Amino acid sequence: MRRGIFTGLLLLLFLSSCTTASREQPEESVRGYLIDYGVIKPTSQQQRYAVPDQPGRFAINADLEIVKKTEEIPLKQGTAFGIVWAISGLKEKTIEVVYSVEHPEIILENGEKSRLGTERMTHQVVDGIAGSIDGYILNHKYELVAGDWKVSIKYKSIEISKTFKVY
Repeated sequence: MRRGIFTGLLLLLFLSSCTTASREQPEESVRGYLIDYGVIKPTSQQQRYAVPDQPGRFAINADLEIVKKTEEIPLKQGTAFGIVWAISGLKEKTIEVVYSVEHPEIILENGEKSRLGTERMTHQVVDGIAGSIDGYILNHKYELVAGDWKVSIKYKSIEISKTFKVY
């Protein structure tokens, strides 16, 4: 799920107050930020696609926004939750991150058991910063499993994550 223009502007404003990106900065100046988290909702048309190399896994691409800051997520079909994240101090024009969701065991439509979903995603870098809103929507009955659900973004040695109590 990708960020909207409004979220992109918020990310840039937030990070400009935290750090100044420069092409001369060393690798250790690359930092990750968890900016916000909670219940999310799409603000644009949702597009469903199959996750590459993961039979039975699907993802949705849409502009998103946080509508309620919380770690407690109701176990209700259609509920979405996630994080707003950013990485600063980047020299590249694009970066590849690994988005993942660790969750209690679920049985996918194809009958496979799963505790983890991952996807590699490419993000544009603007003024040394990349970021997005990414999360998970409880779309199917088989996903309605109570427990800890952890949403993570990994880039090299940086991990940005939040654990939600889905109940």
